[in-house]
This record gives sequence, C-alpha cells and structure tokens, in this order.
Amino acid sequence: MVAQLTTTELYLSADHRQHIEGRGLLNQWATANCRTISADEASHHLGYTAKSGGILFLGSGAQIQFKPDKPWRSEGAKKAPKYRTPAGEYDAFLPQHPTDKDYWEPENLKKHCWRHNDIPCIVITEGPFKAISGCSNGIPTIALLGVSMGLTSQKADVQNKRYLVPALEKYANAGFGFIIAFDADATTNPNINWEQRKLGRQLLKFNVPVYSVTGHWDVRTEVEEGEIKETKGMDDFIQHKGIEAFRKVLATSLTFGDWESKTFDGDGGGGGGDGGSGNKYLVPKSTTFELHCWKNLFADDWIAIDDAFYQWNGRYWQHRNDADVNKLLADFTEKCYEPAEVGKKFKFGTNNFLVSAFKYCRKALHKRVETSTTHLKSFANGTVDLRTGELFGHDKKHYLLSCSPCDYVAGSELPAEFGKFLLSAYGAEQVEVIRAVTSMYLDPTAPYGKFPYLLGNSGTGKGLLLRTWANVVGQENSVSSSSLSELTTPEGRHQLLTNKSLFYIPDTGGFLSGLKAFYELVDNGSISGRALYAPSGYQKKWNVRFAIASVEHIQTENSGDGWDRRCIPLQTRPRSDAEDPELGRKLSEELGAIAGWALSMDKAERDRILLVPSTNPAVVALKQEGAILGDSVRSFVDRCFRSGRESYNGSDLHSWYVAYCKAHNLSPQGYNKFVHHLQRVLASHWRASDVVRVGDKTKRVPAAWLGLQVLPCFVDLAVSNEDDSNSNSNRPHVESWVCLKTACDDGGLQELTENLVVTGVTGTSSAVTSSKNAETRMVTDVTSLQDESSRSEKISSSEFANDSNARTGYQPVTDVTPVTTPVTPTFEPSAKPCNNSKTCNKPQSKPEQSPIAPGLQFTPGDRVKVSAQYPGAQEYKGELATVVKVWSDGECRIELDREISVLEGKPKKQFNLDGDCLESAAADSNLNEDELELVQMVQIAVAEANPEVARQTALDILPILTKVCSSGAADKRKVWGALTAVEQAAFKALLAEFETQSQPEQLATEPHAPSESEPEQPTANTKLYQLDLLPDFKPPSDPDNRFSSESEDWL
Repeated sequence: MVAQLTTTELYLSADHRQHIEGRGLLNQWATANCRTISADEASHHLGYTAKSGGILFLGSGAQIQFKPDKPWRSEGAKKAPKYRTPAGEYDAFLPQHPTDKDYWEPENLKKHCWRHNDIPCIVITEGPFKAISGCSNGIPTIALLGVSMGLTSQKADVQNKRYLVPALEKYANAGFGFIIAFDADATTNPNINWEQRKLGRQLLKFNVPVYSVTGHWDVRTEVEEGEIKETKGMDDFIQHKGIEAFRKVLATSLTFGDWESKTFDGDGGGGGGDGGSGNKYLVPKSTTFELHCWKNLFADDWIAIDDAFYQWNGRYWQHRNDADVNKLLADFTEKCYEPAEVGKKFKFGTNNFLVSAFKYCRKALHKRVETSTTHLKSFANGTVDLRTGELFGHDKKHYLLSCSPCDYVAGSELPAEFGKFLLSAYGAEQVEVIRAVTSMYLDPTAPYGKFPYLLGNSGTGKGLLLRTWANVVGQENSVSSSSLSELTTPEGRHQLLTNKSLFYIPDTGGFLSGLKAFYELVDNGSISGRALYAPSGYQKKWNVRFAIASVEHIQTENSGDGWDRRCIPLQTRPRSDAEDPELGRKLSEELGAIAGWALSMDKAERDRILLVPSTNPAVVALKQEGAILGDSVRSFVDRCFRSGRESYNGSDLHSWYVAYCKAHNLSPQGYNKFVHHLQRVLASHWRASDVVRVGDKTKRVPAAWLGLQVLPCFVDLAVSNEDDSNSNSNRPHVESWVCLKTACDDGGLQELTENLVVTGVTGTSSAVTSSKNAETRMVTDVTSLQDESSRSEKISSSEFANDSNARTGYQPVTDVTPVTTPVTPTFEPSAKPCNNSKTCNKPQSKPEQSPIAPGLQFTPGDRVKVSAQYPGAQEYKGELATVVKVWSDGECRIELDREISVLEGKPKKQFNLDGDCLESAAADSNLNEDELELVQMVQIAVAEANPEVARQTALDILPILTKVCSSGAADKRKVWGALTAVEQAAFKALLAEFETQSQPEQLATEPHAPSESEPEQPTANTKLYQLDLLPDFKPPSDPDNRFSSESEDWL
C-alpha cells in the first residue's frame, strides 16, 4: 500500500493520453486518477516485481490498481491479467473528484446519486476505467478490483465467513442502495452469476435496496451506419450509446430478488442442470410447450396490451419490442427438452415452436388497461398525481406505460440555462407558449388537438428544443421520423407509436402527405393499429403528442384549414451569439426543473394558450404566411386577385391557377379539388349553382365567385397567335394561358377576406357579369335570390338584406336593379382584342344573356300538383297536395289530398319527391275558372325569359286583375295565395323595377321631409320592391292611368 498522491503530481505520457482518449475518458476525472509510471515504480506500489510500466490508478481512498502496458503471466497462471492489484488486503476503488475533496462524504454524495424510489444508489462495477466513466457522467460509481472482490479475501476466510470490503460496508451502513452493473457477457458465465449472488445477499443484510442491470445491454451493438462496436462494459456502452442511454438502462434495473429468481430458479446458477422438479428447461409431458414458456418466462411481471409486450421494471411497465421477446423465447427454447428413454430430447429449438410460443404468450398475457389513471405521471423519483401535485411511490397497479427519466421537482422556477436558451432562440413573447406545450407533453389530461410547428433557419434552436422535449418525456417514450406517411397504415402506427408519448419530425420540407391520419392522431381520435403478421387489428386512442420543425413553410396534402387550426407556430430568432457546444448537456441537467416549471403552470391558463387562437400580430402574420406559402390555392388568390366588380366561374379560375402553379413550380390540384378548396378560401365570394324553372323547363345557373378583379398577370397565347396570323378561321378558340410572375403581387387574400360581399345568392344583377367593363352594383333585392340558407331558415327578404349589408360594411346604392340575370362567368375572346394582345388585362366576356326568372321554389304550406314529369307511379301524377317540408337540395315532402294505393300496396298519403316534379296549384281547390286563369297569367309573366317582355306582361296583367277582382268574378286573396312565395316575390320585383325606372330622380337623391301639401315620396330605403302587391299594394304614381282609382281592392 502507498499513501494517496496529490493531483499535482500526476503525469500521463502521450501514449497513455491517446489510450485514454480512445476510450472517451480524457477528462479531468481521468487526469486526477491516472498516472504514468515505470516498471520500477510499479514494483514499489505493487509490492512485487513488475515487468512493465503502465498506468497507475490512484483513487480517493488508499486502494490503487495498475494497468501494465505489457501484461505478464505469474508463475502457474494460465493467462496474463490486464490489471494488477497490490499484495495484501484490498478495498473497493473510489475515483477521486478533480476538485471536490468531500465528494465521497455520505451526505455530500447523496446529492449526486442516481435514485430509486427516492433512495440514493451507488453503481458497483468492475475496473477503475468503468468507475471513472460513471463518475465523470454524474453517476457515482465504485469499482471492484474483480467481480469476487466486493467481499473480503477468500484466502483469509478459513471459517467461510466473507464480509463486505470496508468501502461498501461504509455506504451500506449509511443507507445507500446499490446497483450492480458488471459486464454484459457476465450472464453467460455462471461463476460471475454466483459471485454477484454472494455480493448481493451480503449487501441485503444491511437492509438496503439492491438492484442489478448486469446483462441489460448487448455485448456488441450497432453504433451508426452499420458500424458494430464492442459495448461489453458500462464505459464502452456510455462511450458509444451516450449517458442518456445508460440512464435508461439503470431505469430497467431489476430488484436483486427478481434477478436471483430469474437467474437461479431450478437451475443452480445458469449451469443448465437437469436435476429436481424445479428445472425450468424440462418440459413435462403433462403440459404443453407454449404453457411451459408462459409459466417460466413471463410470470406476473409481464403483460400484453394491444398486441405489444410490457415488463414491469420497478417504475413503470416498459415496452419490450417483439424482437427482444423472440430472442428471449429463442434462447429458452434451445435449452428446453423432454425426457427420453436415454438422456434428453431437445426438440423445441425450431421456428415452429418459437412462433407458436410467441403467439400463445401474447394472447395469454393480454390485459385490458383502464383509463382511470390518466391523471398520474411517472418520474424517476416517483409517481405524481397531476391533479394535486402529490408525489408517491411507483405502483405496478397503476399500469403506467411510460416514465420521464428525470426527477420531479415540484413548483420549480424557469431553470437558468433553459431560460437563457428560450430568450435567445425564441424571445420572451413565446416563453409561456413553450411552457404550455411542455406541460401538454407531460400531462395526459391536457387537451389534444394541437401540435407545435417550429420554423426557422438551421442552427437557431429548433432541434435543441425538440431534443429537450424528448429528454423530458424520455427518449424511450419518443420517436422521430422524416415523414408522416408512415402513420397512414395500421402497421406503421403500431410499429412507431406503441408506448410512445411524443412523435416528432426534426426537419421536414417540400410536400407533406398523410395528413388525414395525422390530424386524427393529433385530435386523439380512435384509429386502428395492427401488429405485423397479426391476424387482426385493434382500435384505440394512441395518446401521442406531436411536434414538427422545418426551415421553410411546407406544402401540405389537401391544403385547408386543418393544419392552420391545429398547429402552434413557434418562430426562431436569428442567432446573435456563438453556439455553446455544452448547452445540450447543461439542459439535460435541468430536465427535472424544466418538468416542474411546466407542470406548475396554471391549467386554465395553459389550456387557454393551447386552445384560443393567438391575437399576437407576429403569430397571426406567421400563420397567414404559412397558409399562403403552404397552400397553392391560397397563394394563387393572394398574388393574382383583388377586390373588384367581376365574377368568374370555376373553369376559368382553374385554367389560370394551373398556369400560376406552372410558373411558380407548384403542384396544381385537379379541377374538383381546386373548386372545393376555393369555396372554403373565398367562402364569402362564392355563389352556389342553382336550378331555376322557366315555364315548363328548368335551367341550371352555374356557380361563380363574385366581387373579384384579376390582376394583369395572365396571357392567353392563343389570342396572341390568332392576332398575329390574322386568321379568319371559324375554329373554336382553345385557350393557352401563361402566368407573368412579375405581374403577381402579394396581399389579395387579406383584402378579399376583409372586404366581404353578399354571398350565397342564386342570381345576380344584370350588371354583375363576367365582363370586366361592367360596374358591380350592391345587391339589395334579395327577395328573389333565396339561397339554401334563406330557404331553409325562412328569413324575410328585408331581414336578410339588412343583415347582409351590416356584415359586409357596404352601403347600398340607390340605383337598385332587381336581380333577374344569372351570372355568365365564362368568357371568350371578343371581336375586339385587348389593348395589349400579349396580356389579358381584361378578359372579354360572352355577350350578356337575356335574364331569366328566379327558380320556382316551394315552402311549407304551398299548394302543389304532382307534374307529368314525375318518374314514379302513374297514379300520383296530377294529384293535388300540400308541401310539408323542404330540404336545401330542393327535395320536398308533400301530403296528398287523398290516400292513394299503388299496385294494391298500403294506401299512402305522404312521400318525398324532387321539387322539379311539382307544379304550383291553387291554395283552394275550389278556385273558379277566372281565378285559375289569373294565377296562370301571373305565372306566365314571372317565367318569361326576356326581361322587357316580362315587365310589360306584368304591367298588362294589372288592369285585368283590377277589373276581374273588382267585378267580383275573382277573389284577390285566393289568387294571391295560389302563388308560391317565389312567384309572389318575382311578380313584385317586376312591378318595383317599373316604379324605379319611372322615377329615377326620386330614387337617386337623398330622402327629404315632405311638405304638408306634397305627398310623401318613396326613397331607396323605402324598398318598394318589398311591398306586398296583393292585397294592399298601391303604386305611388300612375301616369298612364293603368290602375283604377275606383277599385279599392288593390289599394
């Protein structure tokens, strides 16, 4: 033995520094504990002759160890040992802290230890390099000089009473727990298992917890790009897999009792013996092989949930992938046998037995887990009740399937390093948002339906924040990918999301697909999964949170509001300082405080931040920018349109859209998807198509978008070619649009969504056409434009008009034109081309078509007759009925005046049919011939396609109505009631237009108070066209004496 040397005396040669650096250990701990010495010095320290120089390990206590450069064999030994121990008594090796001389004092040491159930635990390993590796990574580790040297020397144990070495006894008496972490290949060596068993049993005599992770990692492992590295010792594992991976190994430690039971039951310590009834490899003929596997391998610490295996590790039910379970079964089946007449019969080591055992055990272990413990969250130091903040011990009955690897620190403030990082990378305005998101990841009771979308340049903090979130949740409970498409299949979801709490894409770009399944998962909806080769799948809520990061805004599949509604954008700031290479390690030391800071946030405030759309101008602008840049349709509208007076149909818009996408290198949508998406983008400008009745025929009015103006950014090359060739050919014009990128300009989308127009109408003013020269007038006569919403809700025309004007912010003009003309949004090149033949500044429209009457619509209570066009049974045709209900698609439920039986079936009085199969009928079936004739005259007027003829016919009818009703031959109320609501509105509109045209000065000027001698004159606000013509309508003037003043019936 020698006295401890001070750190200032230590010296390492260049070769030894290179050797230590190759092991990943060239740090302050290594230089404080390792020294280069010669053979003579080594002989002095060892107490016997050393044949080589090497590295001397000098620890905190008196124990030293020597690693010769050239190992030599002692006399009678079979091999040369890699390490040499001084002669005489020995102790455990405690690495010396580089600066803290009190590091190994019990009270100080407890602050640094790994904790199990809040008890500080020291790791026990073999060899000083492994101890230095653990200590330098923040895990206090003691090294035994050999696996059998945790107990006193066997040579001095004449009474077979071996005791703990002094260092272990000291910390056992102080109440420390221990985690034994011998090399990975120890499980295949029964002698090492026996030594670990002796050591563990001796430690248990001090009533302290003892655990084992020996064999919990592979001897060799793939590091990167297929490279295989040796990871036999814990120092190798930490070097190649990282300290976080080793922390996860510690989290899987078995209690010593569980390890001993698993290792020695019926087998005497891994020797594979076959004596006694406890031999777990002997398959009795009284049972099946599958049942034997289940009983001997899985016991009470295994369950299967949704076709996935889970094992209790002392803190939570840890997921074991199928490959691990198959390996466990394969190793077991190879050793299993059944007795034969002579010796043993090893017949179970085949693939058939393996597959059969796997399937049987998965079914036998199936467990349906209740969801009543969703308020609990497991951490390294216990389980937290998120409702109260109470921390208590782990309990397998809670069936928690994930665990955060850090300790829970209740009520923490924002940790210093994490706070500096957030302020630098994201700014103070986003700190509370990040806190809410972090809380959402840790709290299963937080609302679903949101995910953070990190946006910014490379190296600005996106990846570091994602990794920090993954570390807080637990790397084992997180998974990253490069695409969402893997989530579109049940098998993909099972493989990627089983036992995961966080799925993130650290860097994506371009086009993102697979959003339908992604949105359902974000909302935590029930969606299917299926294990590979499983005969059937399952349905479940996956309870997974998501995060996505990209450098630029991405384009998404089926662009719409789904992405915008669910994402929480987080924009990084440009880096202003040098990158800290140690920042990741610093943040990993604050994980517990980060978790406590996030979970201490007020839940109501957290949910408000997550669920209520942000009003922050920067966030709103970021979302708008993302919606435009990530959506080709929104981008097309934003850069090519402004608010205007024109209307366009889907065919023309799609042609321009395709040209725009081609010029901007975007993927265009097909016509149907484009039209449906544009309806959502410009919902306030879209007018649905409709079918109107003209006499006995129906005509379809196509859909269109109103109140737009296209920028001069599209060129029809076909027009240019025709102009240049001066061709007089009558061939049909085939458009060939191209987009001028320089003529496109941002800002249209915001302008169009702020300046709304009257929407949902089925007809437009004659001035509202596709012509670029016509001026759009404000539509106020909506009585004849009943769209689906006004038909279903039965809103009066005046209420609808007032509400429309209030919402749009427009003031109605006084030059009111009744709406009788359908939009004709398609256009063709006119005889006179544009001023610039190369640019379509003003695409020419088709000649204005003649107006048609509004469609005949029915409302509940209308009297109707089943028309001859009805395709059903002949018995119903011509029958009178009353409308009971009307749906938005025009289908009606009618009640016949009498029950009718078809083909001896059950008599029927009510049934549904299309409104096109109905004709208006008299409200009173006892109408006389004069009344029926008057009704037909009004219907002819409103059905007239030519507007001038329609107006003249309506004016010609009025004297006849007056005369017939005045004579008593017809009842005005019965005639008016026999008309449908739309027919009444159309007839009033025709007369109102006549009055508007006959008094232009009154309608154009501001209203004024009438004098006593002057009768009150109507103004535009009087809404003449909304006055009831029958029975109390009286025109304000009658210059042609068309209305008899003697007839009071029409006043």
